[in-house]
Amino acid sequence: MAKSRAVEPSGCIVFLLLLLASPVSAMNLYVDRLDDEYNGCSMESCSLREAITVANGSDVYDTIILPAGTVELSRVGAGEDGNSTGDLDITRSVTIVGKGPGVSIVDANYLDRVFHIMGSGVVGAFEGMTITRGGNLAMGDGGGGIYVSHGTAVILRCDVVDNVSPLGGITSGCGGGIQARTGAVLWIEDSSVRSNVADNLGGGMFVNNESSLHVLRSTISQNHASVGAPAVYFQGDTGQINDSTISGNFTGSLDYGSIFVSGSMTLGFCTLTGNTDPTIKSSAANSVTLGRTIIHGQCGDSGISLGGNIETPGNTCGLSPLNDLMTSVDPDLGPLGLFGGLTETHRPSPTSVVVDLIFPPGVPDCTRPDQRGVPRPADSSGGATPLCDVGAVELIHGEIFLDGFECGYTGSWSSEAP
Repeated sequence: MAKSRAVEPSGCIVFLLLLLASPVSAMNLYVDRLDDEYNGCSMESCSLREAITVANGSDVYDTIILPAGTVELSRVGAGEDGNSTGDLDITRSVTIVGKGPGVSIVDANYLDRVFHIMGSGVVGAFEGMTITRGGNLAMGDGGGGIYVSHGTAVILRCDVVDNVSPLGGITSGCGGGIQARTGAVLWIEDSSVRSNVADNLGGGMFVNNESSLHVLRSTISQNHASVGAPAVYFQGDTGQINDSTISGNFTGSLDYGSIFVSGSMTLGFCTLTGNTDPTIKSSAANSVTLGRTIIHGQCGDSGISLGGNIETPGNTCGLSPLNDLMTSVDPDLGPLGLFGGLTETHRPSPTSVVVDLIFPPGVPDCTRPDQRGVPRPADSSGGATPLCDVGAVELIHGEIFLDGFECGYTGSWSSEAP
């Protein structure tokens, strides 16, 4: 069941405006109907497809405002790139803002993918919505939820969920949730990529052909890929995943692991647990750099350690015996759930080995908040000197409802009802 979280437009929109560098004022387009009408926007009526068509013909950087409710795509015709049928084709830079995941929903009914960002320099930004039920054998390439080639996809406070990339016909079966290729940029923040399926590679996301990936305070969970890399398949330029949770991604194949890296990727303050092993696999040693990250599983290849990591149970990641901890002790993480913040996390128990772990000097300090927005370091034991916890969550002393029944940290809760 989708969870409702009210949101306001993010300050990261400023980042998009800098990307666009447009001197012309933006125009707001308001969607006021939930069907898939395609007769042109008017003062009385405008569907999402019609609003995107207006934005595609505009010389300014437009913003489309979604209402609460489910926009259901119904115009059959996958493979068409003029935005008249099938997926929603974005050919000019635009931001689409909803009322929050689970409140504003865009549902492709498995007629085609949901969004297609086309063209060099084109930025498609999505904020505060659920992107769901995209994917079809006739869609071509992959990316059931979002497909971006050459351009940029920015995903802020969104759920990309229950999308598919089938294998057959003209469809690659890669990137169940998202596919970014050919020099594209994929930026994900405060979002969830979950329960997506790829018949080939990259259940959650597939990033290749010199594309880059940036993930911050997000959760990649319960994705599946038949051939491998159910969480992330990365064969790109540079990749960064920070303050994020990667959990419960699964595949029947061990060839690519749950996260596959061919290129260069850094994971910092992340929690990796419950994934098909090897949790991380790379095409060459030292492709992956780890810092203050929990690897509850195994690595297929050795990486580079910045220090402060925990691997359990074993020593397969090439970590440092001086600056990391390799142990057989279970990390004692709670179930995946909403414990404050905007995305699901695994909160450690107060007695977990990942809490207040002391590392030698030289291990990177924690200078930014955790995935939930909790400032680091925090006092988890009451009265002691605050120390950094390992992984995506910084435990706070006295968090309420430690049994997981309810969120414990309220600093990032929304004060506005959906």
